[in-house]
Amino acid sequence: IQSLSPGRRDSSSSQEDLDHDLGDLLIAPAFVNAHTHLSLSSLRGLINQENYRGNVVEEVYFRFESNLSAEDVRAFVRVAALECILAGTAMVWDHYYFADALAEGFRDVGLCAAVAATLQDLEGPGARVWEQQLVSTVRIAQSAEMFRDGILAVVGPHATDTVSDELWNHVGEIATRHDLPVHAHVAQSQDEHGRIWSQYGTTPMGRLEKLGMLDLKSPFLMVHGLYVGKDEIQRLDPKRHFLGYCPSAQMQFDFPAPVHLWQEHGIGIVLGTDAGCCNDTMNVQLEMRNLAAGQLFALPHSREYRSFTNDPSVLPSQRVRTRRETLYNNSIQHATPERLLSSVWSIPGSLHPASQCGVIAPGYRANLCVYDTEHPVFWPGYDPLRSLAYSNASPAIHGMIINGEWRGTPGDFHRSIVQSDQAQEFRREADGRLRGVLERSGLSR
Repeated sequence: IQSLSPGRRDSSSSQEDLDHDLGDLLIAPAFVNAHTHLSLSSLRGLINQENYRGNVVEEVYFRFESNLSAEDVRAFVRVAALECILAGTAMVWDHYYFADALAEGFRDVGLCAAVAATLQDLEGPGARVWEQQLVSTVRIAQSAEMFRDGILAVVGPHATDTVSDELWNHVGEIATRHDLPVHAHVAQSQDEHGRIWSQYGTTPMGRLEKLGMLDLKSPFLMVHGLYVGKDEIQRLDPKRHFLGYCPSAQMQFDFPAPVHLWQEHGIGIVLGTDAGCCNDTMNVQLEMRNLAAGQLFALPHSREYRSFTNDPSVLPSQRVRTRRETLYNNSIQHATPERLLSSVWSIPGSLHPASQCGVIAPGYRANLCVYDTEHPVFWPGYDPLRSLAYSNASPAIHGMIINGEWRGTPGDFHRSIVQSDQAQEFRREADGRLRGVLERSGLSR
């Protein structure tokens, strides 16, 4: 394989430097994690179950984020970016504050990223700096150096209830002028839904329709979508609109999105982990199992199962099985390894028109994972695609190529990254900065 992405080759590189014979090792696209807030991995283990009784975003995250500096964000994102690489992810769609610091943090580590500077002007920690965030978005979009290093710009309105009509109009203008995707939280909480209904007499999705945001030609990544009506989903365009599904995180901060309704309408599903504080892993590969079996979680709460618990005889048990078969048959077409892998490979890899990944083909960014299929997680090795979709394949990573360059040492991948001097220094700085932010925020460890 040739490891360099387009534009990375220089006159000093020999063919011998670029070509690698990997024998019978498995070469696959590296994963794309389509929705992250990597800096919030700094709160992992500090959020407890009591926090999730309310609106954890506004009651805890905003409080913490109001005390962050650009230097804090750069330090935090570097540690979380290393976790992503160790799980086989080469590209993240990160939505957060201090876009310039985010971009530099990703470049420090060598992780590709679509950076969505969080835009909000009605509420939240970024309400006073949204104009600077817009400037950063355009600056990243126009930077050839950033593009070379795998850093792309995305327009990142926070949510429908934290962004004014004026700012939504700016979002549309910049997305159109610079041919950038839009990445936003849409209908992520009942609080958001209630505020929009109270102020505008419509739903979050309805507000986007009225503002013309759903008519943009740019790809629109709508994350979470917990409170969206079936008719609203049916009015979306499968060619331009995509659902960002983060099942593990959604199970902690609210509930899993009804992804089957989006699938029925042909909406592309892309998987994300969301933040480390509401999903204790950044391994996006593990989200595929939740996508595959999500509908079956409804069975124990169904009418048929409740009837069985009141009358545990044979006929009610047969009705439960019949309901299970219906749910399974409705989801089986979406649970094949190929369909599942598309949610972390080709679909998110094609969202940004400026640079595509998630496919091994000429013209795509060279983000690749090399797996040792002799590792026990692949045994007995009859169906490697199923192993990539349903198992935890990260222990079997032999090596990774990100943006055309090897990360870590092939054959000694995990140890070479975790024990490197760079990783140790990143951790020390992040630890010190985290103590300071927690103290300023009044949050206990």
